[in-house]
Amino acid sequence: MSCIDFGTQGLGGGLQLQTDSTAVLENCTIASCTAKEGGGFSARDSCTLTLTNCAVTSCVAEAGGNDFAYGGGFSAVETCVLTLTNCAVTNCVAKGGDDAKGGGIRVRFFCFVTLTNCAVISCVADGGSAARASPKRSAEEQFVAFKR
Repeated sequence: MSCIDFGTQGLGGGLQLQTDSTAVLENCTIASCTAKEGGGFSARDSCTLTLTNCAVTSCVAEAGGNDFAYGGGFSAVETCVLTLTNCAVTNCVAKGGDDAKGGGIRVRFFCFVTLTNCAVISCVADGGSAARASPKRSAEEQFVAFKR
């Protein structure tokens, strides 16, 4: 799947899950997608997403003007649960100055992300970090687990 986001809010260049959505993807590639938040995909507001044997590659979160860009590979916001197994997030970028965070992954506000036998490789952000969990108000607010 190659794509560019034309959505009203600039969320999820390849896939956008919102408000209690559930999706299961297997053996897929999300490539060369662009959005303001979640270049490859975005999950917001109590979503559940499971990816197995998938790749997110060469995706971009890009800010325009004085705006933000989060999660070149993917972004999870507001009580989402993401489970990735045997997946790779590669060559993804968040660009747009200091407000570009999480080149590969961005997690925020009570989300739980588990990556088992996954890799985040060659992902960068203009504002720093290949993976970003923010803001950190409490240990329970977001959780990212990397497993082998």
